[in-house]
Amino acid sequence: MWVFTLEDAAYLIRRQSAYRGKSKASEMPQTLCVCAMLFAYAVECALKAKWLRIGQKLIQGGRYARIPNCGHHDLVELASAVGFVLSAKERNVLSRLSQFALFAGRYPIGKTPEAMRFQYDTYLRKVDVGYFAKQDFRIAQSVLNKIIW
Repeated sequence: MWVFTLEDAAYLIRRQSAYRGKSKASEMPQTLCVCAMLFAYAVECALKAKWLRIGQKLIQGGRYARIPNCGHHDLVELASAVGFVLSAKERNVLSRLSQFALFAGRYPIGKTPEAMRFQYDTYLRKVDVGYFAKQDFRIAQSVLNKIIW
């Protein structure tokens, strides 16, 4: 249920916000950072649901138990842990999407200077950590669809 709730909330924000400019380097409104954060949470929830479906546990001794060898909100590591194979492009997008879960909306900035450094994508090369292209959202949506279906 929460996967769909988070996805719907992200969609509502995305529908109200529009990139400015027509090039791949168009300006992204900051509200789309929150959209990306919610979408990252949706993907994370879907991957954790998959973890449970393969017979693993998230609660041990009455407390939340992290998935072994997975960083906090690291979607690429979570995908690997549940056996979900990513293409190089999907890996790149989920790696950058993971950053939004760490700073957009929930925390004012990343916990370390490295968390706020420029990222590298497959389209624009070096991009601000707060930028996620239209095509990135499409790829992330495709990954989410593959996970839940």
